[in-house]
Amino acid sequence: MIGLALILFAAAMAVTVSKALRFPLIPLYLLAGMLLQPVVGGVVEWLETIVVLAGGSYTAPGEEMAGFDYQTAILELGLAFVVFAVGLELSPRRAGNRKKAVLWVGLVQFAVLAAAGFAVGIYWRETVPVAIFLGLAVAASSTLVVIRHLKMNQKMFTSGGRLVTGVLVLQDLLVIIGLVVLMRVESGVAEVLAGLVGVFAVGLLSWFLARYVMPIVVLRGKLGEELLLLTVLTVLSVFMAAAFWLGLPLVVGAFMAGLSLSSFPVNGVVRGLINSMNDFFVALFFLVLGSLIVVPPVEMWGGGVVLLVLLLVVTPPLVKVVAELKGLSSRASLESGLLLAQTSEFSLIVALYAMLHGKIEAELFSLIALVTIISMSWTPFLAREGVVRTLIHLSPLSRWWARRAGEGRLHEEADGVVLFAGMGEAGDRLARTLMKKGREVLVIEEDGVLLHQLKSQGIPFLRGDPNNSNTLCRGGLTKAVAVVSTSVREEENRALLLAMGKERKPLLVPVFDREAGQRFEVYRHIHPVVITDRTTELFLQWFDDVASESLVEGK
Repeated sequence: MIGLALILFAAAMAVTVSKALRFPLIPLYLLAGMLLQPVVGGVVEWLETIVVLAGGSYTAPGEEMAGFDYQTAILELGLAFVVFAVGLELSPRRAGNRKKAVLWVGLVQFAVLAAAGFAVGIYWRETVPVAIFLGLAVAASSTLVVIRHLKMNQKMFTSGGRLVTGVLVLQDLLVIIGLVVLMRVESGVAEVLAGLVGVFAVGLLSWFLARYVMPIVVLRGKLGEELLLLTVLTVLSVFMAAAFWLGLPLVVGAFMAGLSLSSFPVNGVVRGLINSMNDFFVALFFLVLGSLIVVPPVEMWGGGVVLLVLLLVVTPPLVKVVAELKGLSSRASLESGLLLAQTSEFSLIVALYAMLHGKIEAELFSLIALVTIISMSWTPFLAREGVVRTLIHLSPLSRWWARRAGEGRLHEEADGVVLFAGMGEAGDRLARTLMKKGREVLVIEEDGVLLHQLKSQGIPFLRGDPNNSNTLCRGGLTKAVAVVSTSVREEENRALLLAMGKERKPLLVPVFDREAGQRFEVYRHIHPVVITDRTTELFLQWFDDVASESLVEGK
């Protein structure tokens, strides 16, 4: 019992440190598991003793797995909840209108990193199957770490957030398919095809439930919390049973079960029900997984460094270039690349399956786990605002886009111009609509890709920082009828307010939630709009009611 208490205490400490430092939780779990290796082993022996005292028996499945049976059982139970949580966070609909960008970015990044991992394996003189497992393990990015970062920074519904979410769905599916193929390839082509058909069948069931069944059951079924929780666990059990019956890895069933409940707002209801249970099993899984990590031999360290360098040096510029070519802004493209520059919990799952089935050695599993720990740990630091701004200014491609667009042009100083502080998610659509209504608009933007898009659409723009007072004055702030912010980031909107100085022009500020909106309501000339409550049509209604009135009164 003391060993189990220490494991739970370590999990609680990891959560505390993660929240205090805004640090990814999974690496902390893995590190805690490494420190508690003797304790975890003692808990496994304790579980075996309990079974024997209860009249059961313990039989090791083989010499190479002796003493590992109960540890494997704990891992499989935790693994089901980990993969279920991943699927629950990844609604394919979140990609929105970025599906082409998702497809290109996801496939290109996956292929390049998989090829790099395979090349490293061949360099180590590993066999081709082992090199393929290594390539698959490093090809995907972490869903749990990235989604947590997007939620904490309120970026889930930005263009970059939608791109990253879609890429994660695609890559996780590719890893699952790759795992099924690799586990069956030695049995022949027929077995591989049967496995792929099984994945398609389970995926089709998941889509059907997500589209037609679960919204009715969860949202309209009027089930109590207890019955609803049992329903969710039944869905998970059914999918895992289907995977087992089809001879597929259990992760396939768990992932598809999560996807079947991932549509909004079903996922929010389900997440509220199972959060505590899921957090417990996720913690247990990664702690036990961390206890399996050993120190790799020195000759493998160089390969680990190469993998880390590839993730850090190749992924951000690769994603940035592909995403910009598909229409995303330089900022969104770079942020996406920085967020995707790490390996995944699926990397650990692939490596774990490979080790348990004798495909790779414990040392290679440990190396993959250590690469995952390090790469997950640097994610919140890479995606900081200061890093993003610095890299954008240093990027030759971003400067090329900006030069291609030019400096823009100023309107003749005329009353009634609407200033847009940035292009934002729907800035071009709003600007075009106002232009059709006969309004003068000017978009102040510094992102080269967005400037190029504005130029091609014939929307007047001025190149510069929209949160800079000099740029606002050059854009005609003194005679503007209104200012429209297109950013939901509260710090950017406060910077815009500061840059406006004493000019009390009507300012439309989109906010992520009502709590943020209340913080802006203390300023009489600011009109916060909760983005989940308003649409373009309501914005136009606001403009007619507020901005036009200000123009008439000369405010």
